[in-house]
Amino acid sequence: MKQSENTVELPTEGYVRWPTVKRVTGIGSRTTVWRMEKSGRFPLSIRLTARITVWKVQELRAWLSNPTEWTPDRKAGN
Repeated sequence: MKQSENTVELPTEGYVRWPTVKRVTGIGSRTTVWRMEKSGRFPLSIRLTARITVWKVQELRAWLSNPTEWTPDRKAGN
């Protein structure tokens, strides 16, 4: 599946949880995503509760459009 097709699975706005992130990115490991977040190569997750973590759809769409050159938007914040 092409990445442009993956973004169709995302809602237009809001937040998504791990199963959706896994499906649209093709990254099968939470540890890989965590490492990418720590190194600034993936959008940061937001911890809502001890058991619920989400990602902003807008940031995921930006990452999906160009994963190799994506940089975090420092102005947006969490």
